[in-house]
Amino acid sequence: RSFNGDDCMLEEMFKTRAEVKRVLQVALYHDKLDGIKAGLRMFPSNRLILLYHLAPQDVSRRELEERVQTYVDQVEEVLGIGVEVIQLKSNLFEDVFDTVKEIVKKYRSEYDDIILNLTEGDKILTCNALSSAFVFGLRAFWTDGVKPYVFPIIKLGYHRAISDAKLDILKAIQRSRDGVQSLEDLVMATGYDKAQISHHVNGGPQSRGLVELGLVETERLERGRLAIRLTALGKI
Repeated sequence: RSFNGDDCMLEEMFKTRAEVKRVLQVALYHDKLDGIKAGLRMFPSNRLILLYHLAPQDVSRRELEERVQTYVDQVEEVLGIGVEVIQLKSNLFEDVFDTVKEIVKKYRSEYDDIILNLTEGDKILTCNALSSAFVFGLRAFWTDGVKPYVFPIIKLGYHRAISDAKLDILKAIQRSRDGVQSLEDLVMATGYDKAQISHHVNGGPQSRGLVELGLVETERLERGRLAIRLTALGKI
C-alpha cells in the first residue's frame, strides 16, 4: 500500500510513540527530597518507588510518614505517575538486597528500564543499594541537583566460577535456613559423598572451594562436626 504525506507522518508518530521506554525509578529516602525531585527531572519516569528505613535517631514515624505522603500526593498530582513507598526492615545489605530483588522480580517485565537514585540515602543504605544494583545489572545514579553521575553497570559473574555441584550444596544450605550442622547433613541433602562435599566446601590444589570463594563460612563444633552457613554473598 502506498502512503501519501499525511499517512507517512502518522506512521512516524506511532513508531516514535511505540519506541518510548517505560521507566521505573527507585529512589532512596532518608530525610531530604531535593535529590529525588532532581532525579525525576533528569530521568522522567512512569513510576516511582521510595525506599526508606527508620533509624533510632530519626524523626518520629508519624512525622516522617506525613512528610513522605505529602510528597507522594504532589508527585501523583503534578506528574500523574504512580508512587509506591516501601519501608525497609533495616539499611543492612540483606534487607536492601531482598527488597531490590522483589522489585526487579515484580516489575522487570512491565518496564523497559529500572533505575536507582542513590542521592538521598544515608551512607550505609546507599552503599548496599549500589551493591544490589551491581548484582542485578541496574543503572544507578547520584546527582548534585545540576547533573547526574551515572555509575557503570556491573554484572557480577560468580555463576561462572560455580560448578553445578557447588550450586547444589549452596541450595541445600539455603534450605536449612540457619545452616547445616555437619558434612553428613549435606550428604543427606545432596546425595554427594562426604569426600566430594569436603572438596567443594574447602577446595583443593587446583580448585577454589566455597569457603575461599567467600560464599560460605564454617565453624568447628564439638565432636569434630563442621557447621556451614551461607555468607551474604552466598545468599546472592
